Amino acid sequence: MDGRQRRCDSRVTERGGPALRRRRGLDLQPGPQDVEQQRVDQRGDDAVRPDPWVLQLRAEQLDAARSPPAELSAAVQLLGAELENPRIGSDGIVPTLIDSLLLYVLRAWLEVQPPAAAKGWAAALGDSAVAPALAAIHDNPSAPWTVESLAERAGLSRAAFARRFTALVGEPPMAYLTRWRMTTAARLLRESDTPLAAVAAQAGYGSEFAFAKAFKREYSMAPGGYRRQTRTA
Repeated sequence: MDGRQRRCDSRVTERGGPALRRRRGLDLQPGPQDVEQQRVDQRGDDAVRPDPWVLQLRAEQLDAARSPPAELSAAVQLLGAELENPRIGSDGIVPTLIDSLLLYVLRAWLEVQPPAAAKGWAAALGDSAVAPALAAIHDNPSAPWTVESLAERAGLSRAAFARRFTALVGEPPMAYLTRWRMTTAARLLRESDTPLAAVAAQAGYGSEFAFAKAFKREYSMAPGGYRRQTRTA
């Protein structure tokens, strides 16, 4: 990663500030420290708890790639240009570029990992059984998924799938499904005016009461209170 990329990363955090990083529930902290994706907690500050997609990337691992991919360099240059010379539309362009840059960084990191050294998410995303189950959850979190139905996607028995998923992802399939649903719901509450009943349905809950109970267990506050606090943070 060259000097221009490091300067651009610094400008993202210094000029964008916490408000920019929270636009999508992200907090990017590049440099020698881990780069983490984190979600907004109940106070509207950067969260301490990572969301289901948390990945820790060390700068030295990215530096191991002698030349960054062309698309990563292009994204850095585009972001740098918008930060150096804000123009009409920059407020909408910059958050999208940050999202894209994060994905390019994750891709670059995954591609330089030796197959034998893959662990955690690097292994889960490349696993022929777990990856289809994760994709199914992410694509349709409101579906009535069970361990059995996800195991069918994975082509494994229920017990074998549960063991493999837990070993790679770090938590059982149903626990991950619940957290992903709550992450989806929290994003809708932060970024839209979708009615609570519709948010509950998109999160896979048949009633607002059941949804509110699950949401409060995860975020320590009711959905309506979460929406108000994150909108005023």
